[in-house]
Order: sequence, then C-alpha cells, then structure tokens
Amino acid sequence: LALYRRGLASAIITTGGHGRDPKFSEAEVGRKYLLRAGIPAERVHAASQGDSTYSGVQEAAALMRSKSWRTCIVVSDGFHMFRLKRLFFAEGVTAFSSPARASPLASAGRAGHFKRISREVLAYLLWRFGIHS
Repeated sequence: LALYRRGLASAIITTGGHGRDPKFSEAEVGRKYLLRAGIPAERVHAASQGDSTYSGVQEAAALMRSKSWRTCIVVSDGFHMFRLKRLFFAEGVTAFSSPARASPLASAGRAGHFKRISREVLAYLLWRFGIHS
C-alpha cells in the first residue's frame, strides 16, 4: 500500500491461497483490505490459487505476462526475498525487493530464525533440483 501511494507501483497483486478456512484466501483478504484503503479495484489483483510460494509466483507471473508487465516489487519477509526473486526471474519477471517491516524473525529468537532460514535454503535447493512445492 505504501509503495503504491508513493508512486512506485501502478498496481498491486496480492497472493496466497486458502488456509484453514476455505471461505477466505490470503490474496482475497489482502485485496479487500486494499480496496477499503481506497485503491481502485482495477489496480488490485488477487492471485489466490497458489498453495505454495512457487505456485503463487507462477500465478502472479502469468497475470503479469498477460498485462505485459516485466518488473515487480516483491513485499514479503526479508528472509524470503532471495528465493522469491529467483522464482520470479525463472518466470521472466525482474523482481525488486521491499522487505516487510513486521517480520516473524523480529520476535522468533535464535531457534526460530534458524528454522525459517533453514526452510528457505531447503526450499530453494529443492526448487533448483526441480522439486516444486
């Protein structure tokens, strides 16, 4: 929202599938939030079919290709940026990063930090070996 308001993005794609409640997807909740914040509906797109980072990037990149968009600013947790940028690059999209200020790592402690970073490293390596989840 802040990047859009600063004129750094002309549109916003929210991502995220359904969690425990099948009525709500992360993407649709984010889209509704942005609409309530005054972003025009034609500028907010929800990519809600993905059930993983990989499938979410694929869906967002497909939407971007359909609109001839070649670059994006990815907003997520800082520990997630390396993998996200490479996933987008593999889809033909140049991704710039803007780490979210509020991150689970801020209060995760050393063990939580290690767990999240380790998961990112493992997910990236599996993707590089062609195992997509």
